Amino acid sequence: MNAGLIVFIVLIVLAFLGLPIFEAIAAGTMLAMWFGGFPLETMAQKTFLGLNSSSLLSIPFFILAGNLMARGITQKLIGVANVLLGRVRGALGSVTVLASALRELERDGLVTRTEYLEVPVRVEYSITGAGAELIPILDQLSDWAERRQKAQEAR
Repeated sequence: MNAGLIVFIVLIVLAFLGLPIFEAIAAGTMLAMWFGGFPLETMAQKTFLGLNSSSLLSIPFFILAGNLMARGITQKLIGVANVLLGRVRGALGSVTVLASALRELERDGLVTRTEYLEVPVRVEYSITGAGAELIPILDQLSDWAERRQKAQEAR
């Protein structure tokens, strides 16, 4: 009998009997492996090797993050964003895009970031030498875009 068919039949039967799905899948898979001739030691080894995965650590950390966020920090963060941005439609998205762009420019060495540990925290960005070299190029690009826009409007 095909191993997939054994898993499917056992899964359906155990699910109708009210067994939780994860237990039904585990039982069906172990039964199919047993009928397929896998030794019991291999089943135990494969099970524990699968549980020894570092990616499984993300599950409790996500649960922890969710619990921390549910305790009121989410509302505080949204409140801070509303105070800083006001009720401007789409402002939070714009600020997110700007912050991402500034981080990339900093990573590429075009701007430097200076953080002052005050209350509230103050951050200043300044252009580097490599960033200043781009100013003439950006001016030319801006001039080209303005000429292009005027030509489009003239049509």
